[in-house]
Amino acid sequence: MYKEFGISKELETKTNKVEKDLKEIFEKIDENALYNSQKVLMAFQKNKVAQMHFESSTGYGEGDIRKRLHRKNICRSFGGRRCNC
Repeated sequence: MYKEFGISKELETKTNKVEKDLKEIFEKIDENALYNSQKVLMAFQKNKVAQMHFESSTGYGEGDIRKRLHRKNICRSFGGRRCNC
């Protein structure tokens, strides 16, 4: 398959073997990423995060609610029991 790109059959065979050997590790990484994504999404839902929380602010202190909300999300997503926001 990779011959047209100048990659030898031997290298292709070795690459396929390494990918097969690492398949379980990559699957665990994918599971972990999915789990952590779900934790972040649940924190967003609990804190009622909306699109407005990601829009830019004027810089006159009106964005403080956004900062507090994002801190709460970080605490909830990564297991913080108490958040001083």
